[in-house]
Amino acid sequence: MPTHFFHAEVPGQDSLPRRAYHRQRDLPRLLPLWPAELAGLIHDCPTTQSRVVARLQAALRAERQRGRSGHWSYDLNRHIALRRAYIAEAAAALRPAPRSAPARSPACQQALRRSLSAPTTIKPDAPTMTVAASPARPSTDIQITRDGGVQVIRFQRADKKNAFTRAMYAAIVDALDHADMSDDIATTVFLGLPGAFSAGNDMSDFAARAKGHIEPDRPGSVSAQVLIRKLPQTTKPVIAAVDGLAIGVGVTILLHCDLVYASPNASFSTPFLNLGLVPEAASSLIGPQRLSYVRAFELLVLGEKWSADQALAAGLVNAVVPSADIEARALAAARALAAKPREALITARRLLKGDQRPIVAMMDAETDAYKRLLPSAEAREAFAAFLDKRKPDFAKARQAKR
Repeated sequence: MPTHFFHAEVPGQDSLPRRAYHRQRDLPRLLPLWPAELAGLIHDCPTTQSRVVARLQAALRAERQRGRSGHWSYDLNRHIALRRAYIAEAAAALRPAPRSAPARSPACQQALRRSLSAPTTIKPDAPTMTVAASPARPSTDIQITRDGGVQVIRFQRADKKNAFTRAMYAAIVDALDHADMSDDIATTVFLGLPGAFSAGNDMSDFAARAKGHIEPDRPGSVSAQVLIRKLPQTTKPVIAAVDGLAIGVGVTILLHCDLVYASPNASFSTPFLNLGLVPEAASSLIGPQRLSYVRAFELLVLGEKWSADQALAAGLVNAVVPSADIEARALAAARALAAKPREALITARRLLKGDQRPIVAMMDAETDAYKRLLPSAEAREAFAAFLDKRKPDFAKARQAKR
């Protein structure tokens, strides 16, 4: 079950009589939040959309009401109950269909049967997670501030060049959740430190996972996958200002940003294959689409380090800005977006982003490959070599496997 559920920004009930079309148009970006079978059911049976979205709106209003008292809570029992309620509403809408209604496809009926056959037991002792509404869950390595309608997320783990830890991922995801839920926030800006945007995922986490030490997601500590899965679900613009190095996930998150600015001393590299792994965050799909296949292969597979000018020429960044001005440039763009009509901004962004389901599907494929390759002899050799500060010997690792 997803850790984060109430992500989507859906118009309040008071706006529905004037803008009822949002009920259906908002639904596609909500689909990744639900079980696959329910997503298929709703997508194939549009007559159920109004009931499902109306119930989601009620849940969101309740969460916002809790936020006014200082925090909003995620309760697993309520999550399960609401999810089952969505399925019950869908089932009620489908039986019996009036003779004048369009015929329901076999895929729709099959999805309904799978959904209704799922277990319904809700454990009374299910865990509860409470997080702050604003700012997001505190982390000494993440600073979250507000500038009018702009939320600023600054990575500030200077001693490790902003390599991401699980606590940092959790804080970033919470901040993005809060931006989506808040009517006061229009845009989010990612900032690093002078000379370091992000060195990517902390290598100690990779090494531990390769040895089978997998830490479960919990409040305050989540894996990179939680952030990666959140990125295509964000409903409001995200801007990044890159000064200095950007490595691994520090690069792939840029593919999900709406605007990216880089300083002349910025560099971009993705050493996934050097670690015996594969690209992540749907970069296997977005990279070729946005950069062209040959440039995406150069960055993601060959592992070439790009300069700011190369990133600009490839279409990874919007502009190269002097280091002294880059944060001001990103914040100026964020303020300009925040000043625009909010509903039009969110709608235009959604239309430009298009269908996110192929991106989610590619994330699934990349995750499967990652899980298969992480414990491999070559990956273990890569992590060991990195920690020992030596060159990896992949040929020896392959021979040892035999």
